[in-house]
Amino acid sequence: MKQTRKTIILYCFSILILQVSTVEISAQVSSSLKPHLFDEEAYSETYALVFTIDKDKHLIIQLSVSNLGLGDQNSMCRILYFNKEETWTAESFYDREMWTFKPPAFLKIGSCKFEIKKKVLEVFARLDGRQFKAILYSDINYTQPPNHLIKTADGFFDQQVLIHWGKAEVMIDLPDRQTFKANGFGCMYRFWVTALPPDLFRRWIRVYGLNAHGSNLIMARFSPSEAPPTGWAWLSNSPEPGFLESIDLIIPKNKNPIIVGKAGGIRFLITLQQLLQRHAPVEDIGVLGHLMRPWIGNPVTYTYKAMLRITGSDNPILAIVEITENERE
Repeated sequence: MKQTRKTIILYCFSILILQVSTVEISAQVSSSLKPHLFDEEAYSETYALVFTIDKDKHLIIQLSVSNLGLGDQNSMCRILYFNKEETWTAESFYDREMWTFKPPAFLKIGSCKFEIKKKVLEVFARLDGRQFKAILYSDINYTQPPNHLIKTADGFFDQQVLIHWGKAEVMIDLPDRQTFKANGFGCMYRFWVTALPPDLFRRWIRVYGLNAHGSNLIMARFSPSEAPPTGWAWLSNSPEPGFLESIDLIIPKNKNPIIVGKAGGIRFLITLQQLLQRHAPVEDIGVLGHLMRPWIGNPVTYTYKAMLRITGSDNPILAIVEITENERE
């Protein structure tokens, strides 16, 4: 029961978007990959790496450090891998002694690690008999996008884009299969949190559209109130992220859901084509999850394969879209 409670609390926060402690500290631009390690019970921090491989395969690796649950500075490694044949995910949780950070940029959590060497990010992750290695070629920029800071009554959220786009080499070793090597593209961002989900959002939308021409990242938060959504977008034709002017999720009858929006004067249309995964960690633990809902809500994340179209471009972009709903009974 203790391990289950720690697992569900840490996981619920890591799949959302996460926050820090005091405005003065969060407002400082961090130029180090060292976790902040705040003392607040709700503190959690995640590094997320997203890859598109061979145009139709996608890999997401998350490394997290958190005070959530029993004990402080717990950690997690989570892997999601999607291709035409399967959707696979695994995660593992660790106590403080199972993770290490070494300056300037080496973080190891259990059997997962990444290290930045000049203009190269090296990634290794192994869970449930599957092994993933990746090299991402890019500068590390520590960019804080518009609307990066969100305050709540008892906490807030902050984030950085570490790599907007880079070429990637990925090697995937699956049980009873030949090792698969491929090229692709990737991005990396970082976020930290102390706010609880019901105080922070009713919906998150996260879009990752990566191809040879660049990266299209869109992050949008729908507040618990009826205020208009806020966020940012970093499109491939822009040198830096800009304010998200508008975004809306539309679910027509008998048709695929779509997301429409505008950023930097450029309109975009996203068609959700295939639901890859519905993940509801609070629901998965039954009665315990029901008891925890007044505190953390019921965050459910839907991961889609999608097609992104940007005004002025004739080339649609294959994308991964994550929509997290804080669902109510």
